[in-house]
Amino acid sequence: MAKPVEPAPAAVVATDNPPKPLEAQSSPEPQSPPSLAAVSPPAVSAKQTPAVVDNKEPVDPVARELITQGWGLYYLPYTPVRWQAARRDFERALELDSRSGEARIGLASILSNKLADGWSPVLQEDMLGAEHLLLEAIDKGGVSNRAAAHFTLGVLRQMQARLPEARSEFETAISLDPNNARTYLHLAQTRLYLGEPEAGN
Repeated sequence: MAKPVEPAPAAVVATDNPPKPLEAQSSPEPQSPPSLAAVSPPAVSAKQTPAVVDNKEPVDPVARELITQGWGLYYLPYTPVRWQAARRDFERALELDSRSGEARIGLASILSNKLADGWSPVLQEDMLGAEHLLLEAIDKGGVSNRAAAHFTLGVLRQMQARLPEARSEFETAISLDPNNARTYLHLAQTRLYLGEPEAGN
């Protein structure tokens, strides 16, 4: 999918074929690479998963460097070369430290966020791979990683037109991180697609 800006959802009537999520329609604004050590998170576009660090998650130092590099590439203006490099960084980080929930979320974000564009040559395989990585991050991660994993899984469910499941994932992400405005935006968007505009108020 192309890189979106924060959308302003329009009223949508529920149908058997809901509209394509806004993730797949717009282009992101250029972003600066995040500093994972920074106290405040980087500004991200609506579709992007935030770089998350759970303080209790021990990570191999070389894997940490690769994760930082992968998120940095992810937040730069999109090019296939950059995202392929970010994918390699997250994959290598997982090889070095299979415990890392953040590497799982990063890799799943790369796999799932480009599915709507046909960026991946093996869409079904990547979709299943992203889902598997996110479920592992939810199962093993701390609160911040679980919130980010539920958010990313919600975005994936939107792209799969599995809207009730997307709504559930966003609601769970909000219960874990009630201060994340981006998740509320996606939840409201999903409710509009489901024909529940009053629920998004």
